Formats: sequence, structure tokens, C-alpha cells
Amino acid sequence: MATADTLAHLALGPLPRRIVDENRIPLDLIPVYGANIVGITEVLKGLKTLRDRLRAEGSEIAVDRVSCSGLAVAILPPLREHQVEAMRSFLDHGEPLSGTLDAPPGFGKTFTSLHIAKNQPGAVLILVPTTIARDQWRKTLRTRGVSTFVLGEDRVFRWGEYGAILATYWLVTTKQTALSDDLASKLSKVLTVSYGTLILDEVHKVPAPIFSTACGMVFRRTTIGCTATLIRSDGRIKDLDALIGGPVRFSISYETLTGQGLFPEVEDKTLSVPMHTSFGDRMEGGEFNKQLLATLNPNKLSLASMIVRKHQQKSIVFCDWVRALAPTTSFLRATQPLPVFGPLSGASKPRERESTLSAFRNLPTGGVLVISRIGEMALDVPDAAICIQISHTRSAEAAVQRRGRITRKSDGKQPKSFILVSQGTPEAQNIEGVAEAGDVEEVEEPVRTALLDACRNTNKKPECPVKKRNKRRKLLG
Repeated sequence: MATADTLAHLALGPLPRRIVDENRIPLDLIPVYGANIVGITEVLKGLKTLRDRLRAEGSEIAVDRVSCSGLAVAILPPLREHQVEAMRSFLDHGEPLSGTLDAPPGFGKTFTSLHIAKNQPGAVLILVPTTIARDQWRKTLRTRGVSTFVLGEDRVFRWGEYGAILATYWLVTTKQTALSDDLASKLSKVLTVSYGTLILDEVHKVPAPIFSTACGMVFRRTTIGCTATLIRSDGRIKDLDALIGGPVRFSISYETLTGQGLFPEVEDKTLSVPMHTSFGDRMEGGEFNKQLLATLNPNKLSLASMIVRKHQQKSIVFCDWVRALAPTTSFLRATQPLPVFGPLSGASKPRERESTLSAFRNLPTGGVLVISRIGEMALDVPDAAICIQISHTRSAEAAVQRRGRITRKSDGKQPKSFILVSQGTPEAQNIEGVAEAGDVEEVEEPVRTALLDACRNTNKKPECPVKKRNKRRKLLG
């Protein structure tokens, strides 16, 4: 079988081929010009032409060999009954089929998909929606003995060296001209590999126009999509089968698993909280941000703190609005004795994110994690028992994902999910079965003033956490 290295060399145009031949350098060291590796564009075109022809002829797609530790030698845990059933639904006489695995959070979709992919030779490419999901996949793969390259984190990429490659949807689908020269070169190399399996984590994200192009960029034999929510508000979920090349091959509901005693039952409550007078009076006019007023309603934050103090368990507080994260964290630290971690958002640095999540997971008893929407998917804290949404999302898939953070089975856990909404505000609309929250503690005036300050509209643009890229072009030497 021809490898990417061989095919790439054959597909090179005259200039890049001469550079390689005359200088006797491997493809890893092809120089960078602008934001593209010289010759990689030709390589990709050549590979696509070759594979399109192979598909049209009905020939088998060649996959690249893995010289180091791949999935074939991975030490994976044995599968449980339903996971075995899921794996078998993806195998045809031992050959993996493309399709979607639909199961609730905590089912074990990660290991199930790896067991399926283990039946396919070659490397596996795993695309994920968030850096938190990427970090958890990396930890899982490396602890199981799989050589893993993380696009955007690791420095050196060489063909055939990795059993698994990890990347976010955003990074793979971003135009290379918008990336740094180094990152663009690594992405180009990743896209020249012919993979055995493509795993799409949270595959319900794939039909979005911004991410759907990822499926056409990756050369692979099999595609496995994993999701807990086959829901999209835009109706594009119907496009999923065509995008990944197969139907939903296994689906199991949360209700089925709870009915069999395999998952804990979650107590769900949606509580309507009166707007504090000092906030409600400011809902009219443009001086204050209405969404932040509804989110940082002192009565709502007071109720959230009361819930945490009452249950004394690990709690996750979700907040959509980044500007509200810090005030929420400060309020919780000041009003109850349990340790409060965060806030975490997409702007958090990798080390801060990893250390915060590690400290929260290692807590022996109760504590609070304040996090933005980045915690909706793949946040794995098995003993977390309380989910509090202080800013309600209209997205059905996001609501299911947030609730899913507390559905993992753990000894003695009785999970509870709370959605808190402020009365008379847009977030209270379209909420069915809203119950009154009852009396909440009065918040002192200095604290209310500080919260109001966070809700003021401002023309100051937030500082961008991403540094401007050096646009100087590297010249061929």
C-alpha cells in the first residue's frame, strides 16, 4: 500500500519536488512560504484525485501505517453489555461501518468508539468541539498507550509516528491564511494522512455550515459520530447521515438506562425568582445590559448560593455571559463556605483550565465550579451532583448537555438540576412548569452595587486574548 509519504512525493509539483530531491530532505522539513507549506496544496489535490478515483472504481482506500503505538496495541477497558451491543452494530464481519452512536453522557461513548476503531488499521483522527474535550481525549489516549499528537499544542508532527491525532473542529475548518505559519504547516501535514477512522465527538455539531467542511477534508475509511443529543434547532441534523456516510447505528435513551438502574435519576426544577427592586427598576432604558441584569439578579445569585449550601455536594454553575462569570464567582465565594473554583471560559489559559478542573475533581467533598458554555460537553466529573443554570439557554441540545454533567453514576449520588430564571425578563419566556422559588436571602447594598456595575453597558471593547500573528513571510533559503 502506498503511504502518505509516498503519495505526497508523487503528487508534488516541479518546484517542491526539486527542493526535496536536490536537498535530500524529508517532507517534515519542507520550508514554509507565507501560510502554506510548499507543495502541500499540490499534495492534497493529488491525494484527493487519487482517492476519488479509487472510490469510483470501488477500490479499497489505502491507509497509512503507524510506526509507533497505535490503537492496535491500546489497552482499553472491557465493554459493558450495552457498549458491546453498540460496538457490534458498527461491525460487519469484523469491518467497521460508518455511522452515529447516540447515547447519554456517561454511557462510555469514548471507549466504545475506540474499540470500534481498533478493528480498522491505520491512525485515527479525532475532532472535538472544545479544548476541554480535546484535553480529556488526550489524557485517555496517552494513559492507554496510544501515541497521540495534539494539533495546536504539540510542536513536531511526523508522518506515520502517531496512532491518534486530536484537533478541534474550529482549527481544522479555519482558513490556513488565518493561522500562524507554524500551525498552518502542521494542519497541512495532518490533512495529508490517510486515516483508518475519523471519530467526530459531539457529532451533532457537524451539520453547522462552519464545521461541515471537515468531513470533506479528511481521507479515511470509516467515520464514527458520537453524540448525546441528536437535536439541532436549525433542522440540519437530517444532513448528518450524508455527511458522515452512514445512519444512526445505535441509540439508547437516558430513560432506558435509568429504568435498568444503570444511571441515576435526576430531579429537575425550574425556579422563577423575582427581580430585585434595585435591578428591576433599571430594565428600561439603555444604560444597563438587560441580559446581564437578568443573569446577575441578586435574588437569583442568593438562591444559587442557598442551593449549594443546602446540598453540600459538588456543584457546577453554568453562566452563558462571560462578563457575568467573575461577579458570580465572587458572590458565591462571599456567601457560602464551600470552595469555589473558576471562573473558566474560552479565554482561560490551558494551564489554568487544567489545574482548576483537576483541583475540582480531586475535592473529597462539596465544592463549586463556575464555568461558561465550554463546560457543556465532555466535562467529566463523575461525582458532581448539582447542576445550576443561572442563565437559561434556549438551545435544547445545550440544556441536555449541561444536565448530562451530573448523570454519571457514582455511589450515593442523588443528582439535581436547577434552572433559575428572573421574572419579567426575556429569559423567563417559553419556560414551562415554572415554580416559584420562595423566599431568598436579602443581598447587602454594597454587593448589589458591585453587581449593577457589572451590568452597565460600555463602549469599551474587551481585550482580545489572542495575540496578533506575526505576518512576516518566511523566505525560501
